[in-house]
Amino acid sequence: QLVVVQFSKESTPDGAFESPDKLVGRVAVTNIAVREPITETRLAPEGTAAGLSAIIPEGYRAMTVAVNDVVGISGFIMPGTLVDVVVVIDPQQSNGTQQGPISKIVLQNIKVLANGQNIDKPKDEREANSVKAVTLQVTPEQAEKLALAASEGRLQLVMRNQIDQGDEQTPDAERLHTSPR
Repeated sequence: QLVVVQFSKESTPDGAFESPDKLVGRVAVTNIAVREPITETRLAPEGTAAGLSAIIPEGYRAMTVAVNDVVGISGFIMPGTLVDVVVVIDPQQSNGTQQGPISKIVLQNIKVLANGQNIDKPKDEREANSVKAVTLQVTPEQAEKLALAASEGRLQLVMRNQIDQGDEQTPDAERLHTSPR
């Protein structure tokens, strides 16, 4: 699967390997296209096992959340997709009565590492893939927030545009109340 080519000293990509022998046992952390140079930044650190752990950056964790066709946006959430996580909860007031459900954005701009057991994007990204779980890349602090949100309410994933990296500040959305006429 490898082809050795010679580069002039000036055009050799940074992090390129001098010999294919140095690639033995290394794991790619991103897709590498045909005829694309393999560089150190495209590979997991030496000694990393293949699979999901190879694509988790240092300082991050992989956390899986249960989804259905609605939460998982009809199966269109693919590895590499960016999502926001919204929780819908039914808080109890101090007197024990229910005030009605509220929703709140818990995490924003979170990378999807896997959908189901798939860590690679399908060849045709226009095809939905029905899955029961989505694995997200989170910091330890985000993992705590996500675990609490999942235990307190229902999670909803909201797909983001890859270019839209900004965080939004929103008020909690409360159940719509209609007054009797």
